[in-house]
Amino acid sequence: DRIKLVAQDLVAHFEQRQEVMFGKGMIVAMSRRIATQLYDAVIELKPEWHNEDLKKGVIKVVMTSASADGPEMAKHHTTKEQR
Repeated sequence: DRIKLVAQDLVAHFEQRQEVMFGKGMIVAMSRRIATQLYDAVIELKPEWHNEDLKKGVIKVVMTSASADGPEMAKHHTTKEQR
């Protein structure tokens, strides 16, 4: 599955980069659906990176939301102030 391969590559790249220079990263996805699928794939590889608290954890999905979003996207909903 392509999403899982991309997640593996992202995790490996980020961890290697952290060994050289501490910092943050940003991933831009083509769609909100892809962003949430990629998040889930990364968390499958690195469950310790997840935290429900917006101020904790290593990885977050930052996106706009719609009332018609399904449960997989709804768990990433944030207010304008939180984004």
